[in-house]
Amino acid sequence: MAIGRIPEPGTGIPESIIAAKGDILTGTANDTPAVLSVGTNGHTLVADSATATGLKWAAPAGGSGFTLVKRASFTSVANTGTTFDDVFTSTYSSYLVIVETIYAGTATDDPEFQLRYAGPTTMAVQYLGSTSKLNTAGTVSWIDNYDEAQFKLGDETGDSGFPGGGQIFFNGVGNSSARATWRGQYLGGQTAVNYYFAGNQYNAETYTGILFKSSSSNITGTISVYGMAK
Repeated sequence: MAIGRIPEPGTGIPESIIAAKGDILTGTANDTPAVLSVGTNGHTLVADSATATGLKWAAPAGGSGFTLVKRASFTSVANTGTTFDDVFTSTYSSYLVIVETIYAGTATDDPEFQLRYAGPTTMAVQYLGSTSKLNTAGTVSWIDNYDEAQFKLGDETGDSGFPGGGQIFFNGVGNSSARATWRGQYLGGQTAVNYYFAGNQYNAETYTGILFKSSSSNITGTISVYGMAK
């Protein structure tokens, strides 16, 4: 990070010393103040005796915390396209995708996702897994997710008054070529039906993104992607 000297104590600190949003005042030695520039989004300030100021910006290490990678909203799109490309990287081993809200032009459309890899290219074959459906009467049924062109989270997206939402945990994405796996839960919009699912992608690739869509009509919603600390 850039470090700038400021006037000696007693001479005052001019406003011009702060050159950019996020600059902080620190020191490089006794009676030697300095400016430390803002760090990368999501990084924290940590002690480091090897640096001039004894401080540095760094990605959070260890623990079980989550770091927001991207949050985006979309309105009446056929699919989220490139919106969530490059959200899976080698920075993290596991990811949590929060479907905050999602609904379609037709409330009974299936909410679906597909993975993306270098190109970017959409993987549109051999999604494997199962989705169980638990309705409000306590009846359990199953949704076919065997050898499909996409993975179905459920069989209704809901509408603007009753949008759907859920969580998906991903492994095997963003790092070296692997068969991605996932598991999670989705709550249907209008009927408040619970869906529980797990699956994998048969084809090993370095998956870097995810695309959301419905089985037919356009979708609207907000989705967040979080990386889980190693």
